[in-house]
Amino acid sequence: MNKKSEVLCVDDEPQILEGLKLHLQRHYVVHVASSGTDALALLSDNNNIAVILSDMRMPVMDGAQFLNAARSAAPAAVRMLLTGYTDMQSAIAAVNEGQIFRFISKPCPPDQLLTAFSSALVQHQLIVAEKVLLQQTLLGCVESLVKVLSVTKPTAFGRALRLRSKVHAAVAFLLWQDQWQIEAAAVLSQLGAVTLSDETLMKLNEGEPIDAAERREVAGSLDISLEMLGAIPRLEPVLNILKYLAAKMRGAANSGTVPPGGALLRIVLQWDALEAQGLTQAQIFEQLAASSEGYDAELLAKLRGMVGGGGPQSAVTAKALRDLVPGMILAQDLVRKNGVVILPRGFEIDRGLLEHIHSFAAELSDETIKVSMRAA
Repeated sequence: MNKKSEVLCVDDEPQILEGLKLHLQRHYVVHVASSGTDALALLSDNNNIAVILSDMRMPVMDGAQFLNAARSAAPAAVRMLLTGYTDMQSAIAAVNEGQIFRFISKPCPPDQLLTAFSSALVQHQLIVAEKVLLQQTLLGCVESLVKVLSVTKPTAFGRALRLRSKVHAAVAFLLWQDQWQIEAAAVLSQLGAVTLSDETLMKLNEGEPIDAAERREVAGSLDISLEMLGAIPRLEPVLNILKYLAAKMRGAANSGTVPPGGALLRIVLQWDALEAQGLTQAQIFEQLAASSEGYDAELLAKLRGMVGGGGPQSAVTAKALRDLVPGMILAQDLVRKNGVVILPRGFEIDRGLLEHIHSFAAELSDETIKVSMRAA
């Protein structure tokens, strides 16, 4: 038996809500709310709502205002407006300005109501299917491109993995939408590192300060990433983040509107650098808050709450080679005695990688390796 789709009906009149639920509950799981505020609270706790129907005339927050807010709370949900004849002009404006799927006139016969919800559900399925296809296609491109780093610049590849891990933890903690776009930007911000000098790359990896010339070099590497990615369709949100990072790296005081994820990725980049210096999480966020770089104070406060609750990573411990197991994450570069980096910190050890490490055991510069475990 197919699982019923979930829908939400919003109206300040209880008898109308009861009528809507009566007509719809045979076909859908029906949620109801008597105000826009209550409906937004429900949406924040339930990401399975496929269709939203709201009355136009409600106190405090009318239907158009609520549905506009619902675009952010539930971007994949299809929104419809229930309106009377006297609200027609407002309804038309709401449809045109708020990307509302359609409006339903009062009174609405049951068969027309069911037809409207059926059409909205088809639209929702199209939206979800397109989003899944887009993510899978783009993330496939991302993974293929980043493999270049693992061969040509393993240090940059390790940094990309660390950035993605931190972004993943932060976005999940913040309950942000479109996590994949910010994660992709974190990884692809390192793609242009193939053009960086070994000295600059090592400074970035070790969290050492870089001078003005090196900042320009890093900004140029972001420009290279943009050139390489520019031909990939639908990657604009990621490109906007990279453009923002390049502008900030060049010292732009005001880079215009901050793209979603841009402020977070700036913090994560410096977070990784300070972590490489051996600072504790508390020390890292104290430095970020006191920095003249102008990191988003509100976002820093929220992230401080995240690491205060245990952070995205477990404590680092030193392990002998024989004690390494799959699932551990390298917390230091794996270096040969001649100084060549075999694997950068940030790699998660699997069985194949463990065999690879053991094959170089006699050539490693350290007898123990610092590792951590991925947070649950």
